Amino acid sequence: MSGETLKAILLFPFRHIRVILLTLLVALLIFALRFPSGDLADWISVKVAEASGNQLFVEFESMNFVFFPGPGLRLSEPSIQKAGMAPVRMNALKLNLRVLNVLRLAPGAKVSAEGLWGSELNLDWRSRERTPEGGHGHRLDADLRDLDLSQLAQALDLPVQIRGNTNLRAEALIEPEFTEQPQMDLELTSPRLELMPSRIFIPNFGPMDLPQLNWSQVSLGTRLENGELHIDDLRLGSRQDPVSARLRGRAALRVVKQPNGNLVPQTGRYDFRVELVVRQDAPQLVQLALVMLDSFKTQSPEGEVYLFRATGERFGPAPQLSPLTRFEQ
Repeated sequence: MSGETLKAILLFPFRHIRVILLTLLVALLIFALRFPSGDLADWISVKVAEASGNQLFVEFESMNFVFFPGPGLRLSEPSIQKAGMAPVRMNALKLNLRVLNVLRLAPGAKVSAEGLWGSELNLDWRSRERTPEGGHGHRLDADLRDLDLSQLAQALDLPVQIRGNTNLRAEALIEPEFTEQPQMDLELTSPRLELMPSRIFIPNFGPMDLPQLNWSQVSLGTRLENGELHIDDLRLGSRQDPVSARLRGRAALRVVKQPNGNLVPQTGRYDFRVELVVRQDAPQLVQLALVMLDSFKTQSPEGEVYLFRATGERFGPAPQLSPLTRFEQ
């Protein structure tokens, strides 16, 4: 055998890697279609439990193979549970591979979930996307519609009761080793939000009763860039509500990957501008809680307006408060 022939044989898999991947993908689909779906469902449940050391459990009623917008799976009535936590249930979960991305050796997939805490979630994942510093990362685009906040609060065992629905859109670019800080844009809107009366416990302070608060609208626009979290606009209600608030500013926020693989957020200096508007029909408990901010209070036709700036070197210690003449910079 000549050297050129041997070289051609050795280089064949690399020169035709896309054809080989496509052939393997078709073979896998044919195998999956012929494999009993019930047995495959049981096999998946067992393998997930084994791989996680009996820490993660996946169950579903049935599984079907789909081919649009790409080859994939559809699970009906799936349930995902981590040991010691309540299960997360959905009406359906669908996973579709991005075939063209796979052929470019850059895996990708689309995930959709129906009935996740009453919502509809669509997630688009693409790998090997170019990062600002020339590396490669994962791009995630998420679209969440009609999330029932009362179901979410109950699932997370929050100490407060919340009523309302919210929508969320997010785009993120994450370098998996976190040698580059993640980039993210997020928008959240809610047409109405109700915070029901509840009691929470504040460390070093004790229990605190919260009155019922209703906001006609809630919106948040934020982005994470180069290790800084920018809150471009946070609004709780409008000036027609008994209590409303606005916040803008930024805070240092970095994500560090430790040797054991854990991700640790590190916060630093922050600088926020805050406006609170309290009408005469606001709960008396709110007015009493804001007594400490009386030095930043002015009167307006809508009610009492608290306008101040909050800064600090890190979260934890009490912030430094200073008066503002106007909210807009």
